[in-house]
Amino acid sequence: MSTDLSLPPYVIIGRVNKPHGIHGAVRVMPMTDDPRRFDLLERVFWGGEDAPTEALMVEQVQYAGKFVILRFKDISSCEQAERFRNGYLQIPRDEALALPEGTHYYFELMGLKVYTDKDLYIGTVSDVQSFPANDLFVIHDDNGKEFLVPDVPTFIREIDLEAKKMVITPIEGLLDV
Repeated sequence: MSTDLSLPPYVIIGRVNKPHGIHGAVRVMPMTDDPRRFDLLERVFWGGEDAPTEALMVEQVQYAGKFVILRFKDISSCEQAERFRNGYLQIPRDEALALPEGTHYYFELMGLKVYTDKDLYIGTVSDVQSFPANDLFVIHDDNGKEFLVPDVPTFIREIDLEAKKMVITPIEGLLDV
């Protein structure tokens, strides 16, 4: 496998909301399509959104509604767990679970250059927002204008990660301001 230095070395899988209970557990909002992936964790890296600063060994995983409750080795009090509040849990990119054909991790889509099917440059993917019906690509042009494109086959014709390119078929009005 080739190493792409433009991709982040870590993938965010969750955000710590707050401590949970008095024994050092934390409540995590999963940022992954499959929260059960936490069952596979032996260690996770904690830190800011850009880069982790600390490795933590996972001792216990529980589920509470939409949240994951994690306990870490050597963290045994609410006070110790408090420092993890609002931090991000990350894993090395090469430990990310394989996705089904035709699906992508959000981090892989960030920065893709977007063109119409007539080869007209639109802008760059700056965000991917998740909604119940489908995801939405947030695209900014070189002047800062924002376009929202639904991730549905009607609009998305091609995603080529190697070429860092997305091709869309816009309908009338989609690219109007």
